[in-house]
Amino acid sequence: MSGKSDKITIEARFWLRKGDDRYLAEGKIELMKAIKETGSISAASRKMGISYKKAWKLVDRLNSFSDKEAVTTEKGGKGGGGAKLSPYGEYLLALYKESRKRFSKVLDDLNKEIQKKVKDEGKYKS
Repeated sequence: MSGKSDKITIEARFWLRKGDDRYLAEGKIELMKAIKETGSISAASRKMGISYKKAWKLVDRLNSFSDKEAVTTEKGGKGGGGAKLSPYGEYLLALYKESRKRFSKVLDDLNKEIQKKVKDEGKYKS
């Protein structure tokens, strides 16, 4: 054995879908959180270590999934521009957080059940 844990576990990726598209996944959620914290798509992209162009594409994609914008922007100018989450964006963050929490609980429960079953498999060895 390689010294790594020999535990059998279930792992899964989590995202919310809308139709055939991944609507909300970890990357968009982290960007939304960074925009909420910084008030800027530019600052959020720097914080995440992604390009401004990629951040804008993610925001545009996020906003195009619904008739409600998740992120609203103000044009730059003398006082500078900015970005913030709309009430709908705040709702999406809360929905994702709660759904992710419940999903993690289900995975934890399944992994506990698997560990018990794996422990019991010893009685089947020849």
